[in-house]
Amino acid sequence: MTEATLQTMVEEAYVNHIPVMSVGQGRDALRRFHGEDFIPRMLPGLAPTGREVKVARVAIVSSTGDKLVREHIYWDQASVL
Repeated sequence: MTEATLQTMVEEAYVNHIPVMSVGQGRDALRRFHGEDFIPRMLPGLAPTGREVKVARVAIVSSTGDKLVREHIYWDQASVL
């Protein structure tokens, strides 16, 4: 899944999860980011509870052709907590 996601991005793409300041830039950093931070750590430092979370998100994305260049994702962290 991570490699398929990376194929949708330019080599030096930048992704930032604003509420938790989780950032990845460049192919190697984004490989780690998507594998370790993106889904597993929406709530950094908190152990998984197994409970479902529904939260609205806003993404500001720029692209060139069909490749992602920059992505800034925001959600209301307080409502998730």
